Amino acid sequence: MQLLKDKSIDRHTRWVDVKKKIDLDVRYKSVETSSLREDYFREYCKMIKEDRKKESKDKERDRSSRKEKKEKDKDREKEKDKDKDKDKEKENKKEKKEKAGEEEKEDIPDAEAAEEGTADDEEAARKEREARAQASIKEREKQVQKALATSLRDRDKEREYSLAEELSKEDKERLFNQHTTSLAVKRRDKFRALLTEQGVSCVASWRDVRKAVAENAPQYASAQQV
Repeated sequence: MQLLKDKSIDRHTRWVDVKKKIDLDVRYKSVETSSLREDYFREYCKMIKEDRKKESKDKERDRSSRKEKKEKDKDREKEKDKDKDKDKEKENKKEKKEKAGEEEKEDIPDAEAAEEGTADDEEAARKEREARAQASIKEREKQVQKALATSLRDRDKEREYSLAEELSKEDKERLFNQHTTSLAVKRRDKFRALLTEQGVSCVASWRDVRKAVAENAPQYASAQQV
């Protein structure tokens, strides 16, 4: 069998062809009969077949083992990735929590300032409403007083008209004459005071006096209207 193995005889090779390759070898001739040699050949072919099967099974086991190992390694990598993701997620949550705490601390002064600003605005609005209310009350008081004064004045006028209606024609004429006489006396006295103030002498002409008084004394015009 070692001879067949050394010659790399395949199990599919025919015995007739094999004999031609090994018939000169001493080991071939050492086997006593041709039938025994053929039996050795067949046993060798059977052994090769079994070895090939075993080798194939071993290869299959190796492939399965490598595949299983690869899958296990892959699963371990997945577990590692999951652990990394979990750690990263925990870290992110921790950072978000810390950041939220810092923002909340920063928002507290802003909220207090906003509350103070709101309180100041409300106080200013309240004062403004009170000021408008006071102004409205004063305005209403003025309107009431004005209406009351107008009413009293109208009432006095009505009373005067009523009294005038009660006078006789002679009394009305007498009162009118007294009034005009009083106005003339006042106008005369005022004009005399004006002449004295201007230093007019008794020898002055009326034309010059009138011109001087009209230019230098505005009271002259009012004296004419009294």
